[in-house]
Amino acid sequence: MSLHAESLFDGKSLGGWKETPFSQKGEVKVENGAIVLGAGAPFTGVTWTREFPKDNYEVRWEAQRVKGGDFFASLTFPVGDSFCTFVNGGWGGDIVGLSSIDGWDASDNETRT
Repeated sequence: MSLHAESLFDGKSLGGWKETPFSQKGEVKVENGAIVLGAGAPFTGVTWTREFPKDNYEVRWEAQRVKGGDFFASLTFPVGDSFCTFVNGGWGGDIVGLSSIDGWDASDNETRT
């Protein structure tokens, strides 16, 4: 089996991405080769708009918090015909886990650490 790597961000634009329509979201911009998400009330995000595999894939992502103290970063990804969310630093900044496991958030299921 060969591994195919594809970057989902060109470091210059939001090509392939759109702002997630959260109410009271913060500003989204590309700055110094990174997507910068301003603080929202409560969230700011971006959504991938192009085709994405549903199984047998790996995602690598780099993130840095420069402000704030609650949710650090979350990534929602396809699992077959459904979705799951990896939560990193949620609910006050100290919970890591998977949301949408048997209908439970990461704060309330067995993946919580």
